[in-house]
This record gives sequence, C-alpha cells and structure tokens, in this order.
Amino acid sequence: VISLQGGGECVNKESCMQRAKSELGSSDRMPEWHYFNGLQATNTEQNPDFGESNMIFIPYCSGDLHLGKQNETKFGLRFSGHHIVAAVFETAARELGLSRASLVIFTGS
Repeated sequence: VISLQGGGECVNKESCMQRAKSELGSSDRMPEWHYFNGLQATNTEQNPDFGESNMIFIPYCSGDLHLGKQNETKFGLRFSGHHIVAAVFETAARELGLSRASLVIFTGS
C-alpha cells in the first residue's frame, strides 16, 4: 500500500513562502516518525485485508500536488514533487521488491 500525503498547493509567492516554514513545505520540519492508520494500519485487527502488507508513505513537502518537475527554483524554492514520487518508486522497486508485487494499492489524501 503506497500512500501520498495530501497538502494542497501553494499558488503565489506569499503562500509558497508561508508553506516552506511548515512540515508541508520542507522535509527538515517533518515529524521523525509516521504512524500508519486506516488503510495503512499495520495490524490485522484494525486492517484485516492489508494489515500484513508492506506500507510506503510518501510525505508531502513540495507544494505542487506531487506533480512538479522543475529543476530550477521559483521564489527560491524547488517544485519537484514528481521527482520525489519517482525516486520512491525506483528505490522501492530496486530495494524492496516492488517490481515483483502481485498487488499494489496507490492512494492518497
């Protein structure tokens, strides 16, 4: 189960700069731990269908709905959400066996 964290987008310099000061705008401000719940609960009592599945959580920090492909900066910030998601998939395929999975559930909030 792969889940994208939601967070909306920043739409102008002011909103982007404000977001950059929060956990939704910088990986430096994210919590150290993520606790899985709901569809990603990691026990079969709470999640009988997928509780024993592998879980990947992709935190949100790019302000671009996980879609940005910019390599250059705007307002001094990078909008590279697509690159972040692609890197997670590449790493999961290479190191965690994602390419051999028989079922992948891709979700988000």
